[in-house]
Amino acid sequence: MTTRADDVERADAIAGARETAPLLDVIAHDAHDGDDEDAHHHHHRKVLRAKIGVVSALALVGAGALCATAFGTVSSLGGASTGATSSIDGDALDARASLGQAASGAGVVDDRAAGLGDAWVDRFGKLNEGEIKELARKDLAGKREGFGLPVFLHLPKNGGTAIETALGHVGVAAGFCHLPKYGPARPYRLRRRAVGFEEWHTPPAEHVPDSWTIVRNPYKRAASDFIWSIRLTPGGIFDALNPGYSNFNCERFQDFVKDSIKGLVASDLRKCYQEKRYTMQGMGECDATVPESSHLDCGSHALPQSVMAAAADRVFKLETCFDPQPGKCGDARNGNQMDNIVGFMRAHYHPAARLDQSINAWNHNIEKPDLEPCFEGFDPDVLRDFNDVYANDLEQFRYVRKQPKSTPGSGFDEQSRPNHRPGQNLGSLQRLLPPGEVVQDVSGPGCL
Repeated sequence: MTTRADDVERADAIAGARETAPLLDVIAHDAHDGDDEDAHHHHHRKVLRAKIGVVSALALVGAGALCATAFGTVSSLGGASTGATSSIDGDALDARASLGQAASGAGVVDDRAAGLGDAWVDRFGKLNEGEIKELARKDLAGKREGFGLPVFLHLPKNGGTAIETALGHVGVAAGFCHLPKYGPARPYRLRRRAVGFEEWHTPPAEHVPDSWTIVRNPYKRAASDFIWSIRLTPGGIFDALNPGYSNFNCERFQDFVKDSIKGLVASDLRKCYQEKRYTMQGMGECDATVPESSHLDCGSHALPQSVMAAAADRVFKLETCFDPQPGKCGDARNGNQMDNIVGFMRAHYHPAARLDQSINAWNHNIEKPDLEPCFEGFDPDVLRDFNDVYANDLEQFRYVRKQPKSTPGSGFDEQSRPNHRPGQNLGSLQRLLPPGEVVQDVSGPGCL
């Protein structure tokens, strides 16, 4: 689909909007029969016509003529621009943007083939979706996660629904798709102290042999979660957000972050996990010794990634390991080179696996709210709390820590930002789109 170019990002609701699986999964499953990503969320693309006009075009691309937005290329003000939602899911596509790579693909396998590699094209390029799935099921001969196949551990907001979909397309149930309606039982026990989380986002109780997960920059992950959460939460905040950078966006985002982590900041159980550096043995000791009255006190999307990653054998970085063609990337924990995600899936699940599906993406013609720079203006106390809660994620997975500013209080400065778009919000831009197009779509994973 279209080329992307800038920062990485995307999001789910409070302790569960993407957690509201039983509602949205029905829509998602019926809508694609194994097509898309996130247990309730995005998909599809169209053409934004020139009739949007100069004012909205300025909001989309700024004052320039042929200008590349952070979420795809947009043509000059007078011309039509192409592309809406991306290939793969919004989070994963943002990762692809950080690699400077194009996301290719349309609705049919042949149209996507150029981005999938010659070996894939030679073997599967002329087969339709159903034929590929049937071939894969025959080749797998009853193998499933934990029984002849690796186990995927789904960390929210890290491209997991794209993985569930990719594996579903080759007849393998993973993550959300282990719910009874879709597939076989999950091949591991759940951590008892992770109270109230959705099953597919709950960390395992012990190390899971031959397992893998995907981690992400904590700052980008928080921005993604904010967008996704308000997208599914009634109240109009999503429509009120501005494209690009704005003080309003940053204020709302800071409030969201502060609320998301407040329970973790005070949690004795989380502090114990952190003191034990999130090792499986250490967290087991904390579970046994910290009083039952102390909980993690957060939604699954706010839980430090280190809790889930501790149970995994392989840890991939979203930013460097997510691409439709096989290649190499560094392990998130030690930097050692290994197959990237699609290479790993083709080698360990089935060679027909691919990562080019259209899933939960942002309309390429609408500039996305630019939230990560907001951290620079956060109240220092809020950013210090964030850095403390995710200290192990930042250190272990080798992400750069953002430093609090020296002055107290919030300090957002939209006037100094070139991507400040006064007078526009997502709701007004939605009304300018052709019928059937949305700023951000909602779909679900393609299970078995």
